[in-house]
Amino acid sequence: MPKSVKSIVTIHDLVWIKTPQTMTVTNKILDSFFMPRSVKMADKIITVSNSTKKDLFSEMPYAIGKTETVYEAGFLFKNLKKITLKSKKYILFVGTLEPRKNLVRLLEAYALLPHYIKKEYSFYIIGNKGWGMNSIEHYINTLSIEEYVKVFGFLSDNALARAYQKASLLVMPSLYEGFGLPLVEAMNCGVPVVTSNTSSMPEVTGNASLLIDPFSINSIKEAILKVLTNKNLESKLSRNGLKQSKKYSWTKASKKTLEVFKNTLSKKTGK
Repeated sequence: MPKSVKSIVTIHDLVWIKTPQTMTVTNKILDSFFMPRSVKMADKIITVSNSTKKDLFSEMPYAIGKTETVYEAGFLFKNLKKITLKSKKYILFVGTLEPRKNLVRLLEAYALLPHYIKKEYSFYIIGNKGWGMNSIEHYINTLSIEEYVKVFGFLSDNALARAYQKASLLVMPSLYEGFGLPLVEAMNCGVPVVTSNTSSMPEVTGNASLLIDPFSINSIKEAILKVLTNKNLESKLSRNGLKQSKKYSWTKASKKTLEVFKNTLSKKTGK
């Protein structure tokens, strides 16, 4: 790239280093080839969380001194039309159906919940099919929880918003996240959150989530049970989530991104 051309690159995550087993071979090769070169050549780098920035500095020290964090914000749910969802209470999972999202362990944890909890709280799965997993229905049937689990696949923004608003709990036990948009979307709707104690997830949720070990099925199960059987905790997480979600907006993200671009241009041109 000519030196006269300014270069700013956004790094969302370092999955290819942190959890390479959850990627396709092709994507892992592409990231490992292009990301270090892009980071080295860039005049400025944007990361979507401080966790991602820390990972970047650890793996590519030449990024130090030219990196800024700009938080993402999730969907803005406005002008909603009514949709039909069962009135029964439910636990919600939102994300691409792929190994990094840790859905199989979540299903196993849900299966271990007491019968009265499963009877009261269904489990709704929303997200496009990814790669590296058998049919979700296969896991559900193997665990004998098909009576309680509903797989919706992709939903429109309107339907997704309603799903968040009516949920009793969002569970996101990912092995690794650069940011985690569903966390912000759930908090914005006042939905209590259970999420992993790794990467960016504690940073994004602050004191608005109950943290779990994503590799422990029992840890996931106990956290779900704790929130659903403790109304004080449920209310506290909901309140804290509404407060925490105000830290994130696309207006803030766009203003800070524009600031990064202006500063980069100013430094390169000497203005």
